[in-house]
Amino acid sequence: MKMNRPKSMQVYKEIDLKLGIKSSLPKVKSTLSLLTLLWISNDKGADLRYSIQSGTKIVMSEECRDNLKLCIQNIDAGIDFDTVLEKAESNCLFQSQLEALIVAFELVWKLAKIKFTDSGKANSAERTGNARYTKVLTFTSNMDIIDVIVSSNDNYLKVLLAWLMEKEVDSALSIYEDRLIKVLTCLSEDAICKLKDGEEDIIFNPLSVYDALDSYDAQIDVNGDGEAKGALRVVKGALNEGLNTYLEYNGGKVSVETEELFLDMQQYANRVRAYHSLKYIKLNADNVEVESEDITETLSGGEENDFATNRIVFGAPGTGKSHRLEIDSKCFGNNIERVTFHPSYSYANFIGTYKPTMISNDLPWLVDDEKKNVIAVLQDKSKTAQEKYDLLYDKFKGEGLTRLPLLLGIYTDDGFKTRKMDGTDAVGDNSVERNHGKAIRPYLNLQVNSSGKEISYEYVPGPFMRIYTQAINHPEEKFLLIIEEINRANVAAVFGDVFQLLDRKNGVSEYPIATSEDIKTFLLNNLECLKGKKIDEFSEEESKLYQEMRIPDNMFIWATMNSADQGVFPMDTAFKRRWEFEYIGVDDEAKEVEKYIIPIGDKEHRKYVKWNDLRVRINDILVSDECKVNEDKLLGPFFISKNMLESACENEERFIKAFESKVIMYLFEDAMKMRPKNIFKKHEGKMTFSAICKTFEEKGEGLFGISDIEYIEKEEQE
Repeated sequence: MKMNRPKSMQVYKEIDLKLGIKSSLPKVKSTLSLLTLLWISNDKGADLRYSIQSGTKIVMSEECRDNLKLCIQNIDAGIDFDTVLEKAESNCLFQSQLEALIVAFELVWKLAKIKFTDSGKANSAERTGNARYTKVLTFTSNMDIIDVIVSSNDNYLKVLLAWLMEKEVDSALSIYEDRLIKVLTCLSEDAICKLKDGEEDIIFNPLSVYDALDSYDAQIDVNGDGEAKGALRVVKGALNEGLNTYLEYNGGKVSVETEELFLDMQQYANRVRAYHSLKYIKLNADNVEVESEDITETLSGGEENDFATNRIVFGAPGTGKSHRLEIDSKCFGNNIERVTFHPSYSYANFIGTYKPTMISNDLPWLVDDEKKNVIAVLQDKSKTAQEKYDLLYDKFKGEGLTRLPLLLGIYTDDGFKTRKMDGTDAVGDNSVERNHGKAIRPYLNLQVNSSGKEISYEYVPGPFMRIYTQAINHPEEKFLLIIEEINRANVAAVFGDVFQLLDRKNGVSEYPIATSEDIKTFLLNNLECLKGKKIDEFSEEESKLYQEMRIPDNMFIWATMNSADQGVFPMDTAFKRRWEFEYIGVDDEAKEVEKYIIPIGDKEHRKYVKWNDLRVRINDILVSDECKVNEDKLLGPFFISKNMLESACENEERFIKAFESKVIMYLFEDAMKMRPKNIFKKHEGKMTFSAICKTFEEKGEGLFGISDIEYIEKEEQE
C-alpha cells in the first residue's frame, strides 16, 4: 500500500539548493524564545551582536547579558538569573552551527538573517571541530508581528521564559501559549521542504500537508524514503515540539487530533491558499550568503547509503581523489571530520591519548561558591597563616580536616597553632589519618600559582574517537571520517587494535575490541545515554557501549591514496581486504578542467593553450614506447589545482613559474628521472632543471616535441 505523501507544489519556479543542508535545531522552542527575548530586551532594534568570543566557544555579550537580566527580572523577580544565563548559553544560538540557524531563522520562520561578525568567514567555518564564532542577527518585520501579541500581555513573556528554561508552561498560561504557537504557525507557512519519494523529490510547504489531509483520520508521512535534510529537519523538530496549531506529529507522520480541529484547519488552509495566491514566492533566499557549493547535497547521483563504509579512492597524482570525496561527502552535511596522515602520525594522534593541558585556576572558572570562598581566604596576602587557619577552622573541623594547612603544605609562616576538633591545641599531634585523603581531595587544586595557570593531564580524543562518539550519540544521522593520504603513515601502527573494527557486517564491526581504562572514562563522560547515570544502573547494552568498541553502521571511513608516491608505507593484505578500493583513472575527471586555458612560454614567445590538451599530449608521450611510464605516473586533470588554473591568465608569470615547479619538476625528478631526454625532446645542452625551464620559456609545448596542439587567441578566453 502506497503511503500518502504531501502533494508536490506547482507554483515555484526554482529549487533552493539549501533545501539539502543537513542541519537540525534540536530545541526549537527554547531557541525561538531566546531570539525573541534578546530582541525585546535590546530595544527591538534591527541588528544585534549578541555574542563574544571566549576561546573556541561564544558567550553572551556583557550588554546583552545586562539587558536580558533586567527583562527576566521584570518577568519573574524570583528566578535566579545565573541559572537563566547558563540555560541561554547552552541554547542553539550559542551551540549550533551557523548553517542550522540560517535554515531555521531565514528559511522557516523568516525572523532574522544571521551571519558571522567576521564577514570573511565562510558559512561552513563551524562545520568541522567544535569551534563557534561570534554572530550578528539582522531582524525582520516578522519580529514585529510577534511583538504585537507579546507586548499585549506579560503572560506571553512568562511563556517565552518557560520555553527558554525548557519547562512545562503553567496550565493557567496555556491560552497564551496557544496564541503564540498560532503566530509561529502562520509565520512558518512559507517554509519549503523536500523529501524523497522513491527516486523522486517532493518539494512542499505546510499547505501541501493540509491539502493531503483529506479526512479527519488521515495520516501523512513527512519522513519520506531518505534522510530528512534542510528545512524539513527543522520543521519536523518544530512539529515534534507542538509548534503547529493544527498538526500532531508522531513517528514521522502528521495528523489532526480531533474532527473539530480538522474543520478549523480546512478553513485556515483556505486562508493560507489565498495568502500564497497574493504573494510571488521563489525558493532561493535572496541575499543569504551561503555557499551552495559547500552546503548542498548532490541532487544527481546515488543515495549516501550506496557508499561503502570503508572506502579508499586511489589513483595517479592530480586525478581528483579529494575532489571525488568532497562531492560525495555533501550528503553528510556538517557531520564530517578530516585528517591527513603523515610519517610521524600515530595511534595517539588518531585515537586519542592523555596529554598535558593548560588549565586556569582563576576565580571566575570556579562555579562552586564554597570553593571560591576558600580560595579567597588562601589568596588573601593581608592575613597571616594563623588568621587564615582560624577562618577555615570551623569549615573543616566537621570533616576532620583540622590539620588542613599541614596536609596541603600551603603555609610557609612559622609559629601558628592547629587545633583539634574540640578546639584544644593540637601541639605535637600532627598525624594524618587514613581517611583524610578522600575528604581533602576536592581542595587540593585550590591554591593558585602566580600565573593563574597550571598543567593538567587530560584524555584528548583524536579524530577517530571524536567522530565515533558523535555517531553513537546520534544514531539517526550519518557521520564521515575522511583520511587524506592514508598510505603516508604506518597504518598498522596508527590503527592499532582499531584495525579489527574495520571488519564490518551490515556496516557494524563484526568483532568488538575491549576498551582501555582511559577510553572507558572518556566514553562514560561523552556518550549522552550514559551521562547522569551510575554504572550499576546501566543496562547490558549501555555497559557494552563503554566496555567495548564497535564501529556503528552510521559511521563511514573514507580515504585517499596516491598510487604513484614513492617512499610511502606499504599496506598488508589483511588491512587492504577490509576496504573497498575505487580507482580513478587519469582522465576520469577530465571534463572538470576542459575549459581552463593556460599561458606557456615567456613574454616574447607567449602562447595560450587548453590545459587539458597539453596534459593529454604529455601523457601520450609518457606512455609511448620511448618512455613506457605506468599509468600511475601520468598527469591527472588536477595535477595543477583548480584555483591555480582559474587564475592562470590573470597572473601569467606566476602560473608559468608554478607550471615549472610542479609539472616540469615532477617529470624531471620523478616520472622520467632516468630518461629525461625522452620527455624533454627539444632541449639541447645540459640536462639540468634550470636549463630545461629556460627551454620551456622559449619553446613552450615545443620542449616536449609537441607540434599539433591548438592555440587559443587571448580574446577568446572567458
